[in-house]
Amino acid sequence: MKTPELDLLESADQTELRTTVRKAVAHRSAADPEGGVGDPWRFTTADLGLAGLAIAEELDGVGLGVRELGLVAEELGRALAAPAFVTSAVVATRALAGCAADPARDALRGLAEGARTAVLVAPGPTAATEEYPAAVQATGEQELALNGVVEVVPGAGWADLFVVPAVLDGRPVLALVDGAEHVGVEVEVSMDQTRPVATVTLSDTAAVAIARDAEAEEALRAALDLGAAVLCAERVGMMEWAVATTAEYLGQRYQFGQLIGSYQALRHANARMWIDATQARAITAHALAAHDDDPAELPMATGLAAAYTAQRAVLTIEQAQQLHGGIGFAWEHPLHWYLKRAMADSVLFGTDEQHRNRVGALTDLAPAPIRAGATI
Repeated sequence: MKTPELDLLESADQTELRTTVRKAVAHRSAADPEGGVGDPWRFTTADLGLAGLAIAEELDGVGLGVRELGLVAEELGRALAAPAFVTSAVVATRALAGCAADPARDALRGLAEGARTAVLVAPGPTAATEEYPAAVQATGEQELALNGVVEVVPGAGWADLFVVPAVLDGRPVLALVDGAEHVGVEVEVSMDQTRPVATVTLSDTAAVAIARDAEAEEALRAALDLGAAVLCAERVGMMEWAVATTAEYLGQRYQFGQLIGSYQALRHANARMWIDATQARAITAHALAAHDDDPAELPMATGLAAAYTAQRAVLTIEQAQQLHGGIGFAWEHPLHWYLKRAMADSVLFGTDEQHRNRVGALTDLAPAPIRAGATI
């Protein structure tokens, strides 16, 4: 069977979407209390309809592909805006789309309208390669009662639809809880304050089953895989912001009467950041295209992109902080927000080590221990 050729170039329509989103979020950074922390999601759903971007047209969505999800995530990452996009419009939406039950389809219609926000109730570090989560136990038949505690759930504090992986009589089931008033959500203090995590407590919580057995497992795996790929695009946006912001600073800051951008070592460091961001963009484009056009290539492409960008985003923003000198460590400068987001993202939907081991398994390589501080 011939492997399809993946088109990695951006179309005119995709460029227009990118431009629209960039303009819309230019002043809506989640790191700015007046620019979006209190309302991190709904301004984009109301103005741009981003919540329904990947929802099928027959369910009132836009019906676009993963490439479009990626470029939107990239622009939101560049501005640290609308952090619920990945958790609601990407991960939870994909989990619901993998379920044929009518309640899942009705939930997708609500999400497409921008009236609801969803979350997948699984720990943030959960990878697609892990076993089905067993933290929540279900009882009942079609109408279920859920019991369990799930920690480190990103985006749960904004949600009113909860897609819950649970175990019913030892078998996997995906359950849907409609309404935040039925769920205990305790937002925790975390490193990334722009995308806080929460502990979700379910105590005889009423839910409806939307997928069982293989369908539930596949829906969850596809959602986590998609989240890992789109998160790579978010990292690309943050990396390119760091590169551009650093280049601008090097061209403005004088030290000992000389522009610091005139020092070769600093220019080379900024160039290295640009190389890493460019490589991250290329490998991410491949992963996003594989999700749209080549399912057979998807596991390898996603694993490679996630493993590379998870580390490189952190290292690139750390380098930007160093090149900014003292101001890079000041609370008033936005760099610390980007570093915290990159560090939190590095373990979201699987760690770089998990993704490396996945790539190794696909290429028949035995997993190797990762040295502290090792890089690709």
